[in-house]
Amino acid sequence: MSNDSLSPEYEAELRRMIASTNVTETMKTQLQMMVAQIASVDPESEEIMTAVCDRLDTSVLIDRLMPVYARHYSHEMATAVADFYESEIGRQFIEAQPAIMRDIMPISNEWIMSATHEILMGMMMGPSSEDSLLN
Repeated sequence: MSNDSLSPEYEAELRRMIASTNVTETMKTQLQMMVAQIASVDPESEEIMTAVCDRLDTSVLIDRLMPVYARHYSHEMATAVADFYESEIGRQFIEAQPAIMRDIMPISNEWIMSATHEILMGMMMGPSSEDSLLN
């Protein structure tokens, strides 16, 4: 599904930018993480959610997102971003992201759990001191 309001050249550059920044792979990873979260709460839904995710065609979503990307990236910007991420440094940056996210997840999860606990305790005990984890 091509967006009629974009020139073919502009749309091609947006698609090149999307491809070079691994947007599709990121979407698939986010879907897998969503399935895992849902399964941790409702294990019976894991099979259904996995089947749904396996059948989703992310290219259809990319087609639908083209107007969003066009609102935020000019033709020149899309070209520059794609050029960077297709460079050696850009590829190295992209390749490091999954490992960085794996390293970040336990730290951010622990922080969220601690903050949630502190907030809930504060709500049960009433207003007291400043919320240190929120600052």
